[in-house]
Amino acid sequence: MLPSSQPSAAAAVAAAAAVSHPKPPLKRGLSTTGSKQLKWLLERQRLFREAALEAKKRNEVEQAKEYLRHAKGFDPLIEATKNGLPIDATSVPTPPQLNSEDDFVVVNSQTVPATIASRAQVAEGSTFYTDLERDELFRNIEKELLDQIDVRTLLFFYFSKLKC
Repeated sequence: MLPSSQPSAAAAVAAAAAVSHPKPPLKRGLSTTGSKQLKWLLERQRLFREAALEAKKRNEVEQAKEYLRHAKGFDPLIEATKNGLPIDATSVPTPPQLNSEDDFVVVNSQTVPATIASRAQVAEGSTFYTDLERDELFRNIEKELLDQIDVRTLLFFYFSKLKC
């Protein structure tokens, strides 16, 4: 029997399988630092996307677009981290959920409740409050301190999970 010029059926199937299923390129695994950095970047990106959705719900379209642009800006950083390249973490924007500018209120004489301020008696440069007013003032201070502790605890847990 003479060899034919046509390839055998088995050879054709093997060639088709090789063409349709190329081997995936070898990838190095991320280091521990790289995987933490990747998680941190993905979390920041998720927070910006959530902020965009919240802004859209409040009909703040321009703000939502800005948050989406920030979220999209994480894609090259995430890709670089996946490839094992270093990134500059100082260039990463802070999501609005982590901005603490609105968490603290400066209290002065204009922000004291009018009921307390109007009943306060001033004598020799000091302010005297009735027992009820003092109790209300301390309750407000206690509430503000507890709120600050809650924010601090939340941020502590958030940043302790990142540990980049």
